[in-house]
Amino acid sequence: MLTIDSLNGGHGKQVVLAEPSDATAHAVLGGVCGDLEPRAVADAYREVLAAHPGCGRAGHMLACLTGEGAAGDGSSGAAPG
Repeated sequence: MLTIDSLNGGHGKQVVLAEPSDATAHAVLGGVCGDLEPRAVADAYREVLAAHPGCGRAGHMLACLTGEGAAGDGSSGAAPG
């Protein structure tokens, strides 16, 4: 079975944790890995949001994956990144 780590999503999560404004890491983690392992990626984004609560991109991706929070309506007040 494929896992987030075997798809390089684990590395993507580490990059997003270290640099939450890295759009490419978000695209890999949320887009590619999110399609294949949505639960693992949602957990990764919860971890990112715990470390970077103002990361709008992480909040958006989590909302897209799970319906938690606001996705793209601008209501979070957080700047992208």
